[in-house]
Amino acid sequence: MGEVLGEVFGSSGVVHDRGRLLVHLVLVLAGGGEACTDVEVLRSQRRLFGDVASDSTPYRTLTQADEGLWKGWPGR
Repeated sequence: MGEVLGEVFGSSGVVHDRGRLLVHLVLVLAGGGEACTDVEVLRSQRRLFGDVASDSTPYRTLTQADEGLWKGWPGR
């Protein structure tokens, strides 16, 4: 799932794959998180989640997700 989401965002010039980042955000929400900064909780489990982006990266990613980005998304 993360790979498909990453293709939608593209990977040009990014350090953290956006698809993987969105999967991390879903995990945070499922665990009761309420803000982008809650992604920091995953950083304490590096062996399980790998490299986790800083808390500002999810915010930038979500603000990037406008309607035009999703035009090529399957089912749209």
